[in-house]
Amino acid sequence: MAELEQELRSKRAPHERRRARRYRVDLPVEFEGGTGVTRNVSQTGVLFATAQEAKVGDLVDFNLILGEHDAGWKCRIACIASVVRVSHVGGGWLVAADIQAYRSVQI
Repeated sequence: MAELEQELRSKRAPHERRRARRYRVDLPVEFEGGTGVTRNVSQTGVLFATAQEAKVGDLVDFNLILGEHDAGWKCRIACIASVVRVSHVGGGWLVAADIQAYRSVQI
């Protein structure tokens, strides 16, 4: 067992700073002044693509929409997050944000 743990530790990237596992998922993002689509989501953060520029340090209030294609069930996850990284890609932006608080609301 100790050998397996040692092997797993040695395979981790030395620069890894993530606090939670990320899940690659495309969810609609809605916020005042724009929309976007997630690229990945974790318990502590989100990366989404949008046409709206953001700045590092901005506080963003946004909604993730779950069940968009399920007529019987939809849920909105209302989030407040702090922007930690912004990249200009093509005609839009990739925004990485650290989630400060969230709550779910069935719609």
